[in-house]
Amino acid sequence: NKELEEVMDYIVIQAKEILEADAAAIYAPYGKSGDLHIVASKGLSLDYVQKASIPKGIGATGLASISSKPVAIEEISKFLEYQNIKLDDERKILVDKLGLIFKSMLVIPLLFTNGKPYGTLDLYYGSSQKFTEDEIKLATAYANQTILAIENARLRASVTRSATIAERNRITRELHDTVSQTLFS
Repeated sequence: NKELEEVMDYIVIQAKEILEADAAAIYAPYGKSGDLHIVASKGLSLDYVQKASIPKGIGATGLASISSKPVAIEEISKFLEYQNIKLDDERKILVDKLGLIFKSMLVIPLLFTNGKPYGTLDLYYGSSQKFTEDEIKLATAYANQTILAIENARLRASVTRSATIAERNRITRELHDTVSQTLFS
């Protein structure tokens, strides 16, 4: 869905600016595994974007996606010290590379209005951050607006598909009626 891609690209650009992050990404489930993949980003290397595949429950992104709660990492270089965050070997390599560029990250779950998780909004900072409650609330409010924009783009795409199908059905009926009249007249 081209419109959804454009909306997500705009969202990460604005998130980076409004939330004063050095990079931002939206992760969403992909494929049968449901692993989270980056669907839009700004400020991340292409190599990282291509390699970032996060199983639910693994890392800050995976934890936020299943707990439906923000996850703040004040020092990426000390990631392994966070007791509630699990990493497998592949993700440890990614986190090590990430820690060379970014010092802190804030991961906000993206939840549909019915409470079901969509993915996450990940914010990356080049300097160490002590995230305040107000900063987390602001990022959460932004994530709530993000999910509304995503839902609207998906609904518009659905309406467009429905209208296309209805038009095809109308043309099919007209052709059927014309052929029937021609054959039986």
